[in-house]
Amino acid sequence: MLVLDRLRAFLESERDLGDALSRFDLDASAVRSAMAKASQLVEGWANLSPIKLRELVSTIVETITVDDESVVALLKPTEVAIALLGYKCEPVTRLPGVIELTIDAKLRRAGKGIRLVVGGGVVDKPDGQMVALLRDAHASRDALMSGRDETIDAMSQRLGINRDILSVQMRLTYLAPDIVRALVLGRPAEGLTPVGLLSLCKDLPHDWLLQRTALGLETR
Repeated sequence: MLVLDRLRAFLESERDLGDALSRFDLDASAVRSAMAKASQLVEGWANLSPIKLRELVSTIVETITVDDESVVALLKPTEVAIALLGYKCEPVTRLPGVIELTIDAKLRRAGKGIRLVVGGGVVDKPDGQMVALLRDAHASRDALMSGRDETIDAMSQRLGINRDILSVQMRLTYLAPDIVRALVLGRPAEGLTPVGLLSLCKDLPHDWLLQRTALGLETR
């Protein structure tokens, strides 16, 4: 899930995507076309089927490594260009042969085991209701990504859960990391409850800055 979130952020960043495309001899029209395709992918990210997401990751991700300080995904530039343009482009610069996406995630001991902590330390007094809501949301997305159900509609029918509820839960999993920390730490916008969060997330923007505005959060 961490890699999917980081990949989405990469496609959403014009600067990062521009740097990746600079490896190729593309005219302005081709670059605009690639940017537009990336924007379409980001806008429809929450509705992509598990099969489509797996295909995308297996096609453009070369390796994923985890160490004590981070998770690193290496992307194949040529495959990224093909995914966005629909045709093969040969690199023409001496930039590195892969695109490196880094996720700040540390391995921490938890009792007798080890867990992955993303973007910060352990929470002392988490908001139990928000934690449960976000946990359930990620569990729903993990279940969909497992491939047991090809679509969210099929999953809805199997579980007997309203499709709209599942859809909103999926949107919760795309909240900006600092928003998640604020919610878990019990620092939501004044009066924002789990029920209110679900209601607001029906129209949750993909852009992290717009998410903060929509939820009334000042998290930075």
